[in-house]
Amino acid sequence: MDNKKNKKEIITIEDILRRKEYFSNKSEETKQLYIPSLGANIEIAKPDRELCIDATEMEDADEGEKYFVYEVVKNPNLKNEKLQNEFKCNDPLEIVDILFEPGEITDIAKIAMKFAGFGTVEEIESLKN
Repeated sequence: MDNKKNKKEIITIEDILRRKEYFSNKSEETKQLYIPSLGANIEIAKPDRELCIDATEMEDADEGEKYFVYEVVKNPNLKNEKLQNEFKCNDPLEIVDILFEPGEITDIAKIAMKFAGFGTVEEIESLKN
């Protein structure tokens, strides 16, 4: 059975210490996503807890989702001044609606949240004696 899928073992301090480098570098992780409307990939960075909370606590859920995507997409750089000017964006977040389809915005946000660990924890039923 694959160790990642073996849900019966509890991680030990020794296991964590062996993976120290992983834990030190996990904030620098990126992932590529294929975007059909662009016909190309984008690169997202793993969002930190603060960004995830900020985005989910915004009053307007759609604006929160756009803000989240705007922040996690690292390549292409959606904050690029030339890009913003060429598309005449009055608000920097407008570039998200311009470049991506509505469903793609939601998908990018969901994938980025999952990348940050949201929605991935599973409860394990206790064995009855």
